[in-house]
Amino acid sequence: MKLYQLQRILEHRRKVEKIFRDAEKVGVIDVNGPLFNTVWHAIESVTSIVDPYGWIEWFVYENEYGDRELEATVNNKTFIVKSAKDLLAIIKESEKI
Repeated sequence: MKLYQLQRILEHRRKVEKIFRDAEKVGVIDVNGPLFNTVWHAIESVTSIVDPYGWIEWFVYENEYGDRELEATVNNKTFIVKSAKDLLAIIKESEKI
């Protein structure tokens, strides 16, 4: 995967999250409903193909898109993950396993 591809994935995830948050606020969608669940399942399924180790999900949910600047260790290498570039380094290192 190239950096620009990862950046696109993350950019579009943020957009989808915002759309769903806004739709929930005005009562157009139920975040526990079947449409929401189906869309998120599809997004996460596709993401797992390009990132089978789950680093993108970790970056989004645990590390809050890098805002928490968490550390991650892969192959005895520790990374501080603040950006898509840092995330890509972890993904590439995981592919060596």
